[in-house]
Amino acid sequence: LTMNSQLCVDCQHCIFSEICKECMFTQNIPIFNRAFQRKVFLSQGRALFNIGDKVKYLIAIRSGCLKIIDQDNILLNLQTPGQLIGGEDLHNGYYRTSAIALQDTEVCMLDYSEIYGLSQITLGTFRNMVNLLSETAYENQQMIKVLVQPDAFLKVTSFILLMAERNKIKFFTEDNFSLPLTQKDLSSLLGISPVTLRRVLDKLERDVGGITIHDRKVVIKDIAQVRRSIRLHLMS
Repeated sequence: LTMNSQLCVDCQHCIFSEICKECMFTQNIPIFNRAFQRKVFLSQGRALFNIGDKVKYLIAIRSGCLKIIDQDNILLNLQTPGQLIGGEDLHNGYYRTSAIALQDTEVCMLDYSEIYGLSQITLGTFRNMVNLLSETAYENQQMIKVLVQPDAFLKVTSFILLMAERNKIKFFTEDNFSLPLTQKDLSSLLGISPVTLRRVLDKLERDVGGITIHDRKVVIKDIAQVRRSIRLHLMS
């Protein structure tokens, strides 16, 4: 789940917001301008990086959506605008997964080799980097929390709420958005069968009543009611 491909996160709500503000908008530091690439276009189906590629950049998603897959082509995660992608492999130096654009996508890229130099020039660079990686770790934990839910209903419902929350944080609409994933890919990500996914989606529309799903379009009429459905399901 994510916003439509033509929508993009603004600089204020990008994960690079603080470091860009300090190094480009406030001080206009030349080393940062040389190291930073804005609005790099990635066409649908193209790989941003592949398994084994060297990690050269910190990469923030501006618009679009990317799927993260492992060496067996198993879908592990879905990355959406405003997020850092691939940051968990900085310590390793090489990517352990591949990132493929699910739709036309734009990213901003900061040359990782310039971070030390920037930290010597600007006092806030180190703090910004820690905050950036901390936020990324938190977002990954939230996805893991969805994937380890004990049954299909909780996985699907928690995933929809997670994507709604991502939209809200990045100032997109939280109650009306589109699915970039096919139902087959979404069921693969959640570790359930396509038939089970369809059954849960039907149940959400029929029994919960606070949500409608048509094709890839999701409309949340009452997000509080959807959250209550999770609590009631856990109690049953």
